[in-house]
Amino acid sequence: MSIIKLSSNTSGTGTFTIFSPNSNTDRTLTLPDEAGTIRVDPVGATPLPIFHAYRTSNYSIGTSDAIIIYDTTKVNQGSHYNTTTGKFTAPVDGIYEFAWASIATGANDVFRYSLAINGTVETARDELRLDLNATGSEYGTNGEFSRYISLSADDTVEVQVKAGSATTGYGDPNYAYTYFRGRLIN
Repeated sequence: MSIIKLSSNTSGTGTFTIFSPNSNTDRTLTLPDEAGTIRVDPVGATPLPIFHAYRTSNYSIGTSDAIIIYDTTKVNQGSHYNTTTGKFTAPVDGIYEFAWASIATGANDVFRYSLAINGTVETARDELRLDLNATGSEYGTNGEFSRYISLSADDTVEVQVKAGSATTGYGDPNYAYTYFRGRLIN
């Protein structure tokens, strides 16, 4: 015998929960939201991991790859991105999408931002490269690079950065130009 429970939430949508005693097949049906989307989730399912983190202050860049720590998050569903270590830890096996962006400072230099899996940047680098020929008064160039990666549970992902010469990277609490974001897609 199944039991049906009706409830509402603060957004005004309703929820039907069908309980199946003595089984692991309980399901929740969430009625359409304003966009007409209907979700069916196992009861107690963990939300998909997604994060968006950014730098709030300038940071040092050397000539060798080093992790950049994005110290503030706008979104961190599941708390899988760590603002202290700069690493995202995959909670489950799957295909993930990551993107990272930056803006160069007014230095005459080349900036290279690469993704590292479990602390290692791949030999065939997928990198965001920012080239700037500046005298110091120009705005820096900016861009974003994205990538899809198959990860296993507990794999870590981070962005590492290096430049042609020791310099400073841009961060600002009011402008999130330097960011790292990711999500599980499958």
